[in-house]
Amino acid sequence: MKPKYSVEQILEAVEASHLPLVVRSVDEDKVEVGEAHCMGSYIVESDEDGLILDCLECTDPEWGEVVINSLATALHILFDK
Repeated sequence: MKPKYSVEQILEAVEASHLPLVVRSVDEDKVEVGEAHCMGSYIVESDEDGLILDCLECTDPEWGEVVINSLATALHILFDK
C-alpha cells in the first residue's frame, strides 16, 4: 500500500518541527532523526495511516511520543488540506 507521506514530506516536517531534531540518514522509505546533543535516534517512516516511529538506542521512550506527535502535527499543517 502507498504510504500517506513521502520521505520528502517527512524531511520537511523535521525541518518545521519545534524540536531540535537533525536528520542522521535517509533511506528509500525511512528517515533517521535524532537530537543534536543526543546519541539516540529514531527511524521515522509512513504507512497508509500516518507515521511509524521506531526507537534506536533510546534512553527515554516517552520522548519518542513527543517526537512523533511533533512530526505528525507538522505534517498535518503542511500537507493535510
